[in-house]
Amino acid sequence: MGSAIKPSTQPHSVRSRTGVLTMILILILTQPWLLATCSRESPTSPSSQTTEVQTTAQTSTGPTSTLPNETTADTMPATSNPSGPATETATEPTAPTVQNRYSYEFIGTFDTLIQIIGYAPDQATFDQWSREAERQFRELHALFDAYNSHDSINNIKTINDQAGLAPVEVDPRIIDLLVQTRLWRSDLTTAVDLTLGPVVEVWNEYRTAALADPEKAGRPTEERLAVALFLKGDERVQIDTKASTVFLIESGMRLDVGAVAKGYATERVAQSLISMGVSSMIINAGGSSVRLIGKPDAPDRQTWNVAIHNPEVILPSPDYIPSEAAETLTVVRTTDVSIVTSGDYQRYYGIEDMVYHHLIDPQTGMPARHYRAVTVVTEDSGLADFLSTALFVMPYGDSRALVDRLDGVEAMWVFSDGRVEMTPGMEAITDPLPDYGF
Repeated sequence: MGSAIKPSTQPHSVRSRTGVLTMILILILTQPWLLATCSRESPTSPSSQTTEVQTTAQTSTGPTSTLPNETTADTMPATSNPSGPATETATEPTAPTVQNRYSYEFIGTFDTLIQIIGYAPDQATFDQWSREAERQFRELHALFDAYNSHDSINNIKTINDQAGLAPVEVDPRIIDLLVQTRLWRSDLTTAVDLTLGPVVEVWNEYRTAALADPEKAGRPTEERLAVALFLKGDERVQIDTKASTVFLIESGMRLDVGAVAKGYATERVAQSLISMGVSSMIINAGGSSVRLIGKPDAPDRQTWNVAIHNPEVILPSPDYIPSEAAETLTVVRTTDVSIVTSGDYQRYYGIEDMVYHHLIDPQTGMPARHYRAVTVVTEDSGLADFLSTALFVMPYGDSRALVDRLDGVEAMWVFSDGRVEMTPGMEAITDPLPDYGF
């Protein structure tokens, strides 16, 4: 995804928005299919909420009651056999217990709405799981925040503030995030660079100004971007795993972990919930990052169904022809994986017909222009987050070659001209593409 943890005070406009939903959860419950959409606005926006279409119950902040007609299974009691001896009885097999469906949501972490939808034996159990998930998300958000200080902890901002001055002792989870990303860079691609903080900061400054006054929107000069690019370099980040310290050796360096932080956090939370006994749940982190745990615990369900939104509906290009059929690009039907999308419509501002978004090519310091969106499906949410950003900033030949050599990774690329490419495995788990009108 690549969206950094941003302050919660960004302005909004009709032309430029800080975030929008890239995937819509479709939960098949008592109807043939149930479409759930999540708006991806900043936590302070009143429109940051989940809307369910064609549903029989509303999702609200905090736990909700189960939907009707999906709470019990018929159980046949044991009966005696009238034609045999009294000591012999015949019993009908007991049907498996169908768990109840609950939902829970909260805001204030990773600049987005987090929604948890799952099956549990009772409300109390689901509440326990959900509150633990929220607690962990809030902890991880504070640790990975590059823009705000938090009481009693050293976080990414603390590391940045001490660039060129001294190593900073940090929580082991920060060390793990940085070490894991370094391994992915070594083994897969260097197209994701967490030291792009100075470049991201420049673009954030221009985007904030453009949102405040679109008439004065501008773009950074080549000279300013060149200065910011000079400060990047993973080799200048010293990580001491034994002392649990991080040191940026050059003054002015900045880490920005937005390319991996939300996915990494989602995976940690998912693994924790699994260890607590969760076996059927969706963690929907703002729509752009979805972690599926198991399959729906309902007798008529075999897969979760996640709709991939059409970028042209969210941020139309000049020649786009609106069409109702275009709202959903396709539906992914699968279980036990992560689905992460990076798109040029998630954080951006515009100057005339040119969009300047948050997915920065680490070689040029400019927003990448190869695609409208890239979706990755793989088990680990952190890896999916890393790959969705990397694939987005790489030309298609290199991007496709990387995916083709990886086991257990599927992808879809949406180009600006409306063309869509998928790996064979992605095609196998998605619905046929509609005629989406451009």
